[in-house]
Amino acid sequence: MSTCQIMILLDESQPHMAGEPISGTVVVSCEKETTCSALVVRCLWKTHGRGNVETGDVDQKTLFEGTWQAGQKLSYPFRLDTARWPPTYYGTYVNVSHYIVAQAQIPWTRDPKEQVEFPLIATTAPADLKPTVAKSATSNSSWLWWIVGPVILSIVLAGFATIMLVFLPLIAIIGGGIWFFREVLPRRITGPVTCELADLYVVGGDTLRGTLSFTPQRASVIDGIVWTVKCEEECSSGSGSDRKTYRHVKLSETVRVSERRQLAPGVAQSSEFQFTLPTQVAPSLKFSDNHIKWNVEARIEIPRWPDWTKVFELVVSPQAASAETGLDGTGTSAVESPMLVAFDEPKTPSDGDWFEQVLGQLRKVAHESEPLAQVLAAVRDFEFPLKARLENAIDTPEFDDERQFAQWNQAQWWAAYSQQANQSVALAWLRAPRAIQPGAEWSGWAAIVGYDVDAQRVLMVATR
Repeated sequence: MSTCQIMILLDESQPHMAGEPISGTVVVSCEKETTCSALVVRCLWKTHGRGNVETGDVDQKTLFEGTWQAGQKLSYPFRLDTARWPPTYYGTYVNVSHYIVAQAQIPWTRDPKEQVEFPLIATTAPADLKPTVAKSATSNSSWLWWIVGPVILSIVLAGFATIMLVFLPLIAIIGGGIWFFREVLPRRITGPVTCELADLYVVGGDTLRGTLSFTPQRASVIDGIVWTVKCEEECSSGSGSDRKTYRHVKLSETVRVSERRQLAPGVAQSSEFQFTLPTQVAPSLKFSDNHIKWNVEARIEIPRWPDWTKVFELVVSPQAASAETGLDGTGTSAVESPMLVAFDEPKTPSDGDWFEQVLGQLRKVAHESEPLAQVLAAVRDFEFPLKARLENAIDTPEFDDERQFAQWNQAQWWAAYSQQANQSVALAWLRAPRAIQPGAEWSGWAAIVGYDVDAQRVLMVATR
């Protein structure tokens, strides 16, 4: 057991603007004399949802080193820089949260740790969409890559030289065929095409404007000219052969600027495109495994022939006014996060989407006892379909409710991981299956009975 407890008090509970410092106090209460190697407070961002979790430290400070005496309650003020990008965002598959984390490094025992989430408003996306990280976190790795990268590349090229001699011509033929099909054939109908989008860096509420013109070289017919604006969440979980990619289209709007028409050779054709973005939009995000992509595609539809297409990638920033009232780009207020937000009832008993809603809600309120108790109470009578890989046997977790502890004290508890839900789980059986062993896959129904904040895992009990 830890010999001290940590609490974080922020000076302001309102949303913070990107790049502005955040201040507060770390309060430490000691039960007995404790030696602390370092009391560290950090500001960081973290992705969560269906994709692999990614995190980045923005700023950190060491507040104390030394010995705490028994019975002391000490306060340590702090002031940390916040990230300039990304903003707080709650979507369907991709979520981004910002935290202040305080941790006391104590030898020979579990380090006491506490974190609080705060909403961050960012209204100017960097051109490369790179999230803010501390300089110390990037300098060493970048130098290491420049040293190790060429060596690895040389080894790979040497090992695959023979294979590349065989497959390179084949790759070139396939690539050339695709290029001919997509670029050369459409131009035999349209001739050279000039297509432009006025601005590739936009803000929610802005109007996109584009132009398209061409002069056909021969008489022909087109079915029309359309522009499509698309926003899509894309995330990947797992790695190697277990890697899975998930996509969710948040917006897809098609604007037809020209109907079917006859083309006369040498007669110039031109059209203009205009589309106003919603005021509250999802921001462009780019991590390793979590993305929000915006693009605009212009298309000349050619019957019984490859269409001419051109795709523009957009960088979209939230509008300042809407960002203060909705941080998730969909009109749903996230400023109060991580306070409790109602979720939909399950459509069917096996509705996996509802299970994901509940897990997301638990993560948001994990560090606030009252909202966490509300969520647990709301789902206590429901069973959820669960498929998880067992890892190892663990001790009985601690429960706030002593009656629950007594009920499950004799159960067998195992750490497990659900790849489908991207969630660590502590799973219990009153009568464990005979085939239970590390690495085994378990599939069945389970109820949520608690949440282990330190281990960041859901406590579940197998029901059938």
